[in-house]
Amino acid sequence: MTEEFLYYIWKYRLLSDQVLKSTAGEEIKLLYPGDRNHDQGPDFRDARVIIDGVLWAGNVEIHVKSSDYFKHGHAGDPLYESIVLHVVYEEDVKIGDTVCLELKQRIDPVQFERYHEFVSSKEWLSCGNSLAAVNPIIVRAWTTRMAVERLEAKSLRIAALYEQTTRSWEETLYILLARGYGFSVNAEPFEALARKVPYMIIRKYRHRLVQVEALLFGMAGMLDEHFTEPYVQLLQNEFKSIGRRLTTPQLQKHYWKYHRMRPANFPDLRIAQMAAVIAREQDIFSMVIGLSEMDKVIECLSVIPSAYWNDHFRLGHASEPQGGMIGQSSCEGLMINAVIPFLFFYGKEKKIDAYCEKAITWLELLHAEQNRLVKRFGFVGVKCLNAADTQGLIHLEKHYCSKRRCLECVIGRKLINEQS
Repeated sequence: MTEEFLYYIWKYRLLSDQVLKSTAGEEIKLLYPGDRNHDQGPDFRDARVIIDGVLWAGNVEIHVKSSDYFKHGHAGDPLYESIVLHVVYEEDVKIGDTVCLELKQRIDPVQFERYHEFVSSKEWLSCGNSLAAVNPIIVRAWTTRMAVERLEAKSLRIAALYEQTTRSWEETLYILLARGYGFSVNAEPFEALARKVPYMIIRKYRHRLVQVEALLFGMAGMLDEHFTEPYVQLLQNEFKSIGRRLTTPQLQKHYWKYHRMRPANFPDLRIAQMAAVIAREQDIFSMVIGLSEMDKVIECLSVIPSAYWNDHFRLGHASEPQGGMIGQSSCEGLMINAVIPFLFFYGKEKKIDAYCEKAITWLELLHAEQNRLVKRFGFVGVKCLNAADTQGLIHLEKHYCSKRRCLECVIGRKLINEQS
């Protein structure tokens, strides 16, 4: 038996006998199990129970054995003074005069066995063999909830960034977009570059794309070599002219990663694509907040970089003509990882639900992501229709499945209850 399972049984009132009696024979009627406490102190706060006809309001402490109360050092701790009920699997010792409810004979052993199979499974997904039997509507509703939970988790990280930028919406979005252009491999150097070339500085040059590129490539440490192409030499000259106004040191070129990467994802081209977005007439914050249609935002992110990038993936290395514009899937990646989380955070911070709802709607309008995790869920019968589904599955696997938090998962609880 585990305390986690006892929490679950108590919270959802999954007791085999509705007539509850304490180990001393008092009749207990549970009105409200209380709120789960994840901090120091009793396990459930503000419970409501009637004991022998008297209403009690207070805290509930749960242990596998009643002696654990003493082993864990709770006796004498002022945090545990307001306990109205001890709930244990087995009462092996008395705990003062406090009423004690023993659950040993009230728990379905098959239910616990099923739970134990899930949490001790060596498979990557505990319920993988049973998942296809769950109603798809339930799965979809839960993955949608997970997608929202993922946006809420991202909002906490964006909030920290927002404070670091002295509460600048433009600077925060700029850094998020920069990380997005780096994708997973070059996210860190892209963020470092955005911090070295703040948006409040680079926006002064946004009417001249060549100067925006010069600042970004120069501070990225990519213009220090000898180049023979006229356009790159122009960038070098522009950076010599305007780059000296920046006091922070340039990034080292070795900071950027190219290994095992498709040329279309090389950081040089991604910087050029980001520069093209910055050089638009409309600033990026107004673009995201002001536009009501997602397709319009994608259109703004899909601008064509300077002509040099029609046949280059890297500075100084000519290639076959390829256009230089960011691809549809990469653009949707920027929406998923930067624009939509920012929009959701903006709505939370401003307490305007319409922005949060728009963020979720946009996520549902984007194509489902294609990655290894999504394919693995597909093998066990979970189909993804949009990016909200895939983002929800990513959060579910990372924060619930891999940590075996089956009892906190709607799907896990349904399987444990039904199959027991």
